[in-house]
Amino acid sequence: MRPYQPSESEMRQAARDCAYRTAYDAICPNLNRAQRRSTKGRMLVAQAEAAALRAENEVLRKQLEDGF
Repeated sequence: MRPYQPSESEMRQAARDCAYRTAYDAICPNLNRAQRRSTKGRMLVAQAEAAALRAENEVLRKQLEDGF
């Protein structure tokens, strides 16, 4: 029996997820509910989501250039 090897699409998805999470975590630390609901918390979450989407977009662009 062969060990499990992720498919190419699973590896691409993992790369996107990793880029998204890394960019998000770089800007927004773990916040509790009260902190997230504060003005500063909402701003941090919005900035983190924007950075994460830019990072995910860059990974997708690179995957397209490489031909998947």
